Amino acid sequence: MALTFLVTGASRGIGAALATAIASRGDKVIALTRNELDVRSVESVRAARARVSGAIDVLINNAGMTGGPQRAPGMDLERAAQIVDVNALGCLRVYDAFADLLRQGRGVLVNVSSEAGSLGAFRASSKPEYAMSKAALNALTLWIAARDPEVFPVSLHPGWTRTATGGDDAPQSAAETAEKMLAAIDALGPMHRGGFFDTALHPIAW
Repeated sequence: MALTFLVTGASRGIGAALATAIASRGDKVIALTRNELDVRSVESVRAARARVSGAIDVLINNAGMTGGPQRAPGMDLERAAQIVDVNALGCLRVYDAFADLLRQGRGVLVNVSSEAGSLGAFRASSKPEYAMSKAALNALTLWIAARDPEVFPVSLHPGWTRTATGGDDAPQSAAETAEKMLAAIDALGPMHRGGFFDTALHPIAW
C-alpha cells in the first residue's frame, strides 16, 4: 500500500532528492518548496496546511539553513537568529500545523538534525547558531515523544552531503543520502521512537 510523505525544503538538495526518490518508488509525495512554504511564517505554514487534505504517513522536516563561520566580537547575530528560527522554530510550526494529519496516518515525524546538535558527542564547529538550532530541534523530538503518543518522532542525521550547503567535498550525493534516509525510515521500529540516529540507525548521543 502506497504511503503519503510530506517533505519540506524540497526546492533543492536533499529535499528535492527525497521527493524524487519517494515518487520513484510509487509512494505519494507532497513536496513543499520555499515558494510554497516559508517555515519562518506561521501564516505561510498554516496556508500550506490548508492546501493539504488526507492522512500523512511520514512528514520529513527537512527545510533548514546552515550559515557560515562566526567569531566574536562582531558575529552576524541577525543571521544567527534566522538560522535558529528556521531550523528549530520552523519545525515546530510545521509540526503544529500538520499534527492532525499525522495522527490520521502512520504519524512518523522525521526531524532532519545533525551530529552538530549533539551535546554528548560535541565537536565545536565554526557555526554556533547551527549547533544551537539542531540541539533545540532534538529537544523538540524528545518533547513530542513524551507529549504526543499518536506521533512517532525521530531525529535523523543525514550525513555530510554534496549540496549547496554541504559543499563539493562531501562524500555522498543528495540522491545517495535520500536513499539512505528512506531506508532508515522504512526500518524504524518501536525502539526508535523519540531517538537520535544516523541513516544506519546507529544511536547518536544527545
